[in-house]
Amino acid sequence: MKIFNCSHTGTQLAHIKPSYISFEGDELTGDIIVHAHIANNVLNLFKALKETGFPIHTMQLMDVFNNDDTQSMAANNTVGYNYRPIAGTTALSHHAYGLAIDINPMQNPYIKNGITQPEGAVYNSAVKGTITQEIVEIIEAHGFLWGGHWQSRKDYHHIYWKDYKQLAPNLEKPLD
Repeated sequence: MKIFNCSHTGTQLAHIKPSYISFEGDELTGDIIVHAHIANNVLNLFKALKETGFPIHTMQLMDVFNNDDTQSMAANNTVGYNYRPIAGTTALSHHAYGLAIDINPMQNPYIKNGITQPEGAVYNSAVKGTITQEIVEIIEAHGFLWGGHWQSRKDYHHIYWKDYKQLAPNLEKPLD
């Protein structure tokens, strides 16, 4: 685990390498950056997901996608830290503090007003890699909340640290 400070927010971040199961059933090692305070929870979360056989398509740093969220989602990439605002606002995202993770966006899309992102993504709980109630229980047991519970939109791939206010007091509540 490599700890460093974010040059934008001053947040202490951790570069960790969780192991996970690929869609082909292989055990792989990913790269993800998260807030240092939650790094062990994230490692334990991905260990628990691996033990259930829940697959992850890829887990690469945003640098691989030129820090472009659209490219990362289209590649079905699982990602944590990404310094960016919440879409359509000037408020910083939970990702900008390393307090959120997007998991398998092609199986777990963002849906608002009939528009789905990434393009071509479909939420179908029968498809492997989709976050189901069983997976939500594991996510919540490791200290995260799920964007699939939101009312005004569904952000099925988005999970965020439930006690984010303790780590980033200026961070706004997600727009649910």
